[in-house]
Order: sequence, then C-alpha cells, then structure tokens
Amino acid sequence: MSIRPSVISHSSHAEGRRTLPPMRNSHPKLHTLRRCTSLEWVYDAGDDSNSSVEYCKLVIREGDEYDDLHCISKDVWLDIQWYYRRVDLEDQSIDLAAFVGEYELVLSDHKSIVDMNCIEDHARIIPYDEGNLAQAQIPVEKLYHRWNISMQFVTRRDVLHLKGVNINNSQVSTYCSCNSCNLSYSSPNNLQRYCRACRKWFNETCLESVARKMNRKWKARLPSDYDAVQIDADFGPLLTMPIRRGGHCGVVGNGMILIQIKTLLDQAMALGQLPAGWKDGLHSNVVSTVHELVQRYYCPVCGRMVV
Repeated sequence: MSIRPSVISHSSHAEGRRTLPPMRNSHPKLHTLRRCTSLEWVYDAGDDSNSSVEYCKLVIREGDEYDDLHCISKDVWLDIQWYYRRVDLEDQSIDLAAFVGEYELVLSDHKSIVDMNCIEDHARIIPYDEGNLAQAQIPVEKLYHRWNISMQFVTRRDVLHLKGVNINNSQVSTYCSCNSCNLSYSSPNNLQRYCRACRKWFNETCLESVARKMNRKWKARLPSDYDAVQIDADFGPLLTMPIRRGGHCGVVGNGMILIQIKTLLDQAMALGQLPAGWKDGLHSNVVSTVHELVQRYYCPVCGRMVV
C-alpha cells in the first residue's frame, strides 16, 4: 500500500502579508527525486498579529487545478501544466485575447517544474461545453475553460521566448453563424442568440445588420396533439422566449429552457396538464426575464425561425 508523503512547513509574514522565498535558480536532478501522484501539505496559516497557531492541510493530487503563491518547502517539486489568462495573451499580442472572457482561462500545453512556493490552494475551473444547452449556468466570477493552445518557445542567449501559438477549439458553437463576421463569442463582451431550427448562434450586433426584423408579436403554436392539454397562461411566453447568452444572460445563457420546456410538455401530455409547481423547477433567471421586451429577428440562415 502506497503512503502519501507529508510536508510540514511554516509561512513567513511581513506587515500582515505573506512573503515568499525566492524561487531557486535551477532544478534539482529530477531523475533522483521520488515520484508520487499525491502530496499532503500541513502549514501554519496564522499571521504575526495573532499569537495562536492555525494549521491548515492541503492535499495536492495529480490532475488537480491550483491557484498560485504561498507555501514554503525546499524539497518538493511539482510538474504542472499552465492555464493562461486574457491579460497574459494580451501581453504576448495573441489575437485570441479579444475573444477570451474576463474569468476565462485558456489551457496550454506549456509544462514546467516548479517548487512548492507556487501552490496556494485548489482552484475549481469549470469546463464549458458550448454545444450543451442543458449545461448549468457558470456562476458570476467563476473560472471556466473552453480553449486549448499549443505554445512554441525558442531559446535565445539562454532566455526563453515565445515564438508562436496554435489555437485548438473544436467547439463550432463559438463562432457567429452569420457568414460575414466570423467573430468568436466571449462574455461579457458580446451577446448571442440561438436559432432553435438551425441550432446555430448569432451575435446580436450581426442580427441588427443582416437579419430581417420581426415587427409583430410572435406566438408559438403547439401541435394539435396538445389540444386537450391544459397549458397555463404563464407557460406560453416560455415557448417563444429568445435563447441568449452573454452579458446579463451569463456565460452559458438561458439555453437550458429548451430542455426544461420539453420535459414539462412531456409531463403535461401524460397528466393532461402541467405538473403542480412546474415553475419551481425553472431557473430563477429564466423566470425573471421571460417577459423582457427584446427585438426579434428572422434567422438569417433558415429564414423561418424567429430568434
């Protein structure tokens, strides 16, 4: 049975803030180090203003994500893979930065060996599958990821420089489908609408310029199979509610309403009416914006569906 190594250390403090020891200039002989997939680190999380000792424990496992900065250990090294922020991409003049959200991280294939000074705590990074309308909303100010990049480095005079970046994103839902701008979606920089027939996303600014406006109120008609089913008046607006994402609609948007409506209609068909308390199962953001007045457009691709 394997035993998880344990490191006990004490953080130094200055003026109420944690101070970090300098990173060592060179790696140890890596082939001489013991390799493990998890590590238990116990450290003093108190500060100089408090004489009591407050011990905290952090278990580091292979494959976990972490924030940076603060522990002290001279004998533990980690093999890590880097995420990049929008500001990091901007500093390197990488065009992708224009389409990266404020709390979005881009996973790279850049790996390096660092000591324990670089680890502070676990950081939960939520994967965003743009093709999954049923995905739960990503909370405000939470880190998420959808792009991968491949980094190319060169060494000049013993200094490592970034040579180029290859972008890898297989999620076609990222791009506007108006066939003119090809801009990628990023929140909160732009808002997008979803066509339920084409299953494509469009930037709202593009719809304003290339799509035909709808000047009358659109009412959804249920198939004749539902003629005997009792449908609440409050349920009707949900059938025509525009599917949007970005800005105040959140990163993922309200696309989950499609899945919820289908489930409710299946239940109504079986019961002869909507189930009691059907509103309770809907996301609060969906209910609060259902009556929002939004300009509607005919889909610029299929031409018949209203978005």
